[in-house]
Amino acid sequence: MEVATSPSPVRSGHYSLRSDVTSPGSGSQSSGGASRNGGLPTEAYYSAWYYFPEAITATNYWLFFKFRSRTVPSDDTTKVDTWDLDVVTDSNGLMGLMWAAYLK
Repeated sequence: MEVATSPSPVRSGHYSLRSDVTSPGSGSQSSGGASRNGGLPTEAYYSAWYYFPEAITATNYWLFFKFRSRTVPSDDTTKVDTWDLDVVTDSNGLMGLMWAAYLK
């Protein structure tokens, strides 16, 4: 797995975050990630644009994006899963998105 900044493709600005993940093969899992560490703001706005250079095949689902919050913004040990965005492949091989919320 490799994560790096890249000058292309970008939607706006000068750089994008590029993540290349290569599956080790059937029956195995691989992962990669980027996260924000340190103190967090009480309120924030985040946006993202995702680019898939080609269709992917997932056997069940691919946890593509996980959003977490903290019950205490300055304490990294208080992480709480908020929602996931999964990439799924239907029986015709078409990619789609599935959103999962962790409601309390």
